Amino acid sequence: MQVSFTFLRFLSLALVTAHLSGAVADSSSTLHNITVDDTDGSPDGLYKVIYSPPDAWKAGSAKGCDGCLVSDIDTSKLQNGTWHEAAYDATHPQQITATVLFNGTGVWIYGLLPHTNLSATNDVYFHYAIDSPLTSGFVNATAEHGNIVNNTAAVDYDVFLFGVSALNASRPHNVTLLVGSGGNPRSTQGSDSPVLSSIFLLDYVVIMYVVPLCPLPLSHTSVSSMPVILRPREPQTDL
Repeated sequence: MQVSFTFLRFLSLALVTAHLSGAVADSSSTLHNITVDDTDGSPDGLYKVIYSPPDAWKAGSAKGCDGCLVSDIDTSKLQNGTWHEAAYDATHPQQITATVLFNGTGVWIYGLLPHTNLSATNDVYFHYAIDSPLTSGFVNATAEHGNIVNNTAAVDYDVFLFGVSALNASRPHNVTLLVGSGGNPRSTQGSDSPVLSSIFLLDYVVIMYVVPLCPLPLSHTSVSSMPVILRPREPQTDL
């Protein structure tokens, strides 16, 4: 029996919430989350996704997507009906990034996974950086999702791509995704990192934060100084 992405999404959030709840110093605070849309940002206007360079990212909506390589997107399955697409060409390397600045204890990235795109690669590769100008990890999202994707569909929606939890609640944070696996002179992975073309379709970001129930010193709302990286995993199947 295959497990759906919707189930995995809520399961991952539940597990992280449980982990963070146990890590909070006392019961005088509670955890909340806020969704940051790829185009509109968060409902309160505090958070937006920063795209660089701007012309490398194509904005899609129900009206279409000028310059997008992936077609047949069902906007009814997207957060606010919008998405952003970037394509990294290994033969013409450049740094293409999406960055979110936030205050919170965790952040999760959700996007789309194409299967039948004929205009460019269907592979989704990216580096990530957390509170640092240096990238510290590499994700092959296409391979890591393995058998749980719907390979008969043109596109998979609401796909969990990457996340980090257990961040210090008393300081601001930033997470940056670097599209593709090359063109990365500031990587901590060294020169052995592969050079591969990639497509990236961003839908939304979820930020988790701590809200004190009564005034407390900032140290009381700090969850951890050691972030926990969250990656998609293949679920076990019933025999």
